[in-house]
Amino acid sequence: MWRVPIMRMPPHVMISTACLRPIRAELGPVQVLINNAAVADFHPFLDVTDEALERICRINLMGPFILTREVIPDMLQAGWGRVSAVTIYSRWIVTRMGRNPQGFGEARPRPG
Repeated sequence: MWRVPIMRMPPHVMISTACLRPIRAELGPVQVLINNAAVADFHPFLDVTDEALERICRINLMGPFILTREVIPDMLQAGWGRVSAVTIYSRWIVTRMGRNPQGFGEARPRPG
């Protein structure tokens, strides 16, 4: 069994590449990134504020994009790396709608 050091960061921190500094300082270049941060805000469409929408987009869309863009050079330099994106809708969807809420995507960076 492999033993891999892992560092977790809260979702609000993952919007900035600054969260990678302590990770790189302790573990070195990033070779595996698992984007698993997400938020949801269930309100009627007309009640969603600009601030709520911006928060959702920053954490669910921009955070993973910014972090992935930042770690790809580490992976290319190492000649190996993985980026995984896990999407989980809220437990509300499972309990209220009876649907499977999870999706998964994976990418492997390749030298250009």
